[in-house]
Amino acid sequence: MSSIFSEKSTIPPSNTDHIHSDENLCRFVEVVVERAQKRRLTSRAWSLAELKLEEEDYIFLRQWGQGLPPEQVLRWLSLTIYIRGTAFTYRQGFGLLFLLLTTEHARRVGKMGQIWP
Repeated sequence: MSSIFSEKSTIPPSNTDHIHSDENLCRFVEVVVERAQKRRLTSRAWSLAELKLEEEDYIFLRQWGQGLPPEQVLRWLSLTIYIRGTAFTYRQGFGLLFLLLTTEHARRVGKMGQIWP
């Protein structure tokens, strides 16, 4: 499968403020859900590691996580978004992407009994 964030993202790599916009959080959550549905993961309990992100996606998530402004995270903790008619809080969207970042990191660099080098 191809990269999920680069397919949908219209974000120029040099614009780090735009990457953390409300609109993009919604877009990123949507592409994660789409990938899970394409892999037929959503009909059962599943792990974010099963998305098996491409290297580009992992790099993107690391850049997203490194540049997160604390005030934007606080803002996301109190708003609601709608994706395909379903209400989500921005807190859930942020949590999804943050967990995806940490899960993918653990999948790539973790060793048995140890996640962080």
